[in-house]
Amino acid sequence: MEHSIEELRKIYAELCATEAKRTTLVEGLFAHIDGLQLELKESKCQTEEYKRLYDSYRGDYLESEKQYQAVLHSQAKLNYVSVLIDGDSMNFQESLVRGEESGGNKAAHLLIETIQTHLRTVDQDISPDISIRIRVYANVEGLSKAYRCSQILESDSSMRAFIHGFNKDNRLCDIVDVGYGKECADRKLEALFVQDIRDVHCRRVIFCASTDNGYARVLKPYLESGRISLGEGPPFAREMQGLAETLPVVPLGDVFMEEKLKSERRGSFGTFETADTPPRTPTRSYALAAARAALSPQPVLPLMTTTPASTATLKGFDAKVFLNAKGQRVDRSLTYPNHVAAQLRREKLCNRFHLLGDCSYGDQCTHKHGESLSQEQRVALTAIARQSCNVYQDTRAAQFQAQFDMTMMAFNAGIERVRLQWQTLLEAAGLAVVGVWDSVDEGGVGIVEAMKLSYCT
Repeated sequence: MEHSIEELRKIYAELCATEAKRTTLVEGLFAHIDGLQLELKESKCQTEEYKRLYDSYRGDYLESEKQYQAVLHSQAKLNYVSVLIDGDSMNFQESLVRGEESGGNKAAHLLIETIQTHLRTVDQDISPDISIRIRVYANVEGLSKAYRCSQILESDSSMRAFIHGFNKDNRLCDIVDVGYGKECADRKLEALFVQDIRDVHCRRVIFCASTDNGYARVLKPYLESGRISLGEGPPFAREMQGLAETLPVVPLGDVFMEEKLKSERRGSFGTFETADTPPRTPTRSYALAAARAALSPQPVLPLMTTTPASTATLKGFDAKVFLNAKGQRVDRSLTYPNHVAAQLRREKLCNRFHLLGDCSYGDQCTHKHGESLSQEQRVALTAIARQSCNVYQDTRAAQFQAQFDMTMMAFNAGIERVRLQWQTLLEAAGLAVVGVWDSVDEGGVGIVEAMKLSYCT
């Protein structure tokens, strides 16, 4: 088939156009490949940079993690568990106390073993080697006397040996003598509890004062911490029982008695208490204590009466009581420096302890015992003791008259309501109110009724 020259030129032009497109396509592909290679090279460089950064950061992280673990390990050495015990209400088992020094060693061992078992139950993250600090706060002299009165110990030296064994067994176990006054142990335990529960190193506080409702208000603000356990010896008091239903409890029956000591002791302000007396919150107000004492039966010492203007002999005592013509007691005058008497009044000493040599109040006494007085101080204290009954001087009378000041705070209650409540109590005790003086505080928040009562049987 023959083509004209024009047709051939046309075909050639089409071929040239196609070749140009192919060339353009190939050149475009090469240019794209060059771009991809450049990007790949840049990506490789960036990847290498990232790898170097990763290695650097990973090294820093591993070093930081190592340092962090070292800090945690170092801090873990400072972690501890605090065990706070009210020794006046949590009494050690008879067998342990009688064992003296060996009994003290055993008591410390039993406490630590029981607490370690409890810790494994409530917090499995706690190290088995964690330090356990045990602090027992008690009036050692009063506690020793209570054991003697219960015929568990024969002498104070046995109690001292027990304490020595307890303190010696472990450097973190201590029985601390706080002296006379229930408030001393209360304040110590409260302050240490708050300090420990706020300490980040303290993993748990085991609080052992099951019979005292007064501690409930101390524990309640920290219940959400999840780091409180209660130790149980004697049964829990009512408010403490409420806390025991929500907190872990450590049974400590192998170490502490399940009941208080079976010794009769005279309570504060003339009341008599035994181990069967239901536990109550320590009295914070002298006025309320005086009111309670006024409604309690008062012991009367029988006397051998004689003719007027003679002497009477107290049963059980060799001392003579001088009487006047009316049969009333008359004491000889005493000579003493006034400044000595003023100083003794400020110290609030216990008359029975310093004048008679023994105080039946024991560890419940609210007045100071301490060291013996000089002869001059004894004479001054005797004169002060004579002034105790300043209303009716015949203290032997079956019928008596006394006065006391009683202050009561009654929130959201009227004066009349408070007065009626106390009047009912007094009438039930066979007492008659002969005078009432009222006053209202300026703040208006609560009503304070200061009732000065004169009463007689």
